Amino acid sequence: MAIVDRLSKRSHFIPTTKTLTSQGAAQLYLDNVFKHHGIPQHITSDKDIRFMANFWHTIHKALGTELLFTTTNHPAADGQSERMMRVLNQLLRSYCDEYYNKWDTLLAVVEFAYNTTYQKSIDDVPFRIDYGYIPTGPAYASTWSEERFSPSAEQLQTTLKTIQRREVGS
Repeated sequence: MAIVDRLSKRSHFIPTTKTLTSQGAAQLYLDNVFKHHGIPQHITSDKDIRFMANFWHTIHKALGTELLFTTTNHPAADGQSERMMRVLNQLLRSYCDEYYNKWDTLLAVVEFAYNTTYQKSIDDVPFRIDYGYIPTGPAYASTWSEERFSPSAEQLQTTLKTIQRREVGS
């Protein structure tokens, strides 16, 4: 599940399964997006069965959110989401070779890298638009000392730095 904020272009990448229900989608939205952005005035999405369900319509009507849907023949009507999905697919493909079985565990790091990368459409970085600053990331973390306590922690730091250094969008 991928969500992009219209103003800041800040994106949220949420791992899920094909069996997700509309209630599950609402819970994922609350757990991962609402806490950062609050209740939106509008949501634009595709006509996925989860977003066409009565539960989804009822909850958003109660919240005062207008639901807008792209048409079947024109999925690119929401261009910023389409662009973000292309970049996300490129990022995930670039890591699937090396981390095929744990792509979902790297999704948070990929999201951070995406949101700390310059976006031409806003002439800035999504985090700076949203927060007013860019949070410190693994690229700025100190290097390891000579004494190493955990090889798996060292591997995680190396992975985080590698993902952060890669070019996110082009």
